[in-house]
Amino acid sequence: MKQFFVGATVVLFIFVLSQQSVFAATPTRRPTRVPPTTQNTGGQSEEAKARRFSVAKEGVLRLLDRFQERLTRYSEFLDKVKARRNKLFDAGKDVARLDDFIATAQENWDTAKTTLKNARTALLALTYSGSMQDVREKIREQFTKVKDAFSELHASMSDAVEEI
Repeated sequence: MKQFFVGATVVLFIFVLSQQSVFAATPTRRPTRVPPTTQNTGGQSEEAKARRFSVAKEGVLRLLDRFQERLTRYSEFLDKVKARRNKLFDAGKDVARLDDFIATAQENWDTAKTTLKNARTALLALTYSGSMQDVREKIREQFTKVKDAFSELHASMSDAVEEI
């Protein structure tokens, strides 16, 4: 369910990026003369587009912060699974399959951590080049990588818990 909300948030965020300015004239108002600096840029000045880019970038970085918090929760949960494994081992149970699942979950956790770090670095290096379409594609690409890494992590953690 959380994946749906995170995905929906990103879709909404990208949708907002693709929309025109909120301050566009309404049909009930008398049209005003467009200043020469905004005539060929779709009604928005370059400063407004750059400001929109910086707001979008901050929003995506906040999403990455939430993914970082989620990664921390997965780490704590993985520690609990390991503690449960140790109790089962001490009780004389066979934990060989559980060890495999825990190793897979640990690898996926490491992958998610690396992917998140790389996405943050790529987005911090992202600059406005005059085309919001390019920016949206780069953001979408990084977000997809992070989302896929977390999906694999979640699946491997579920497998480990089912094995217990």
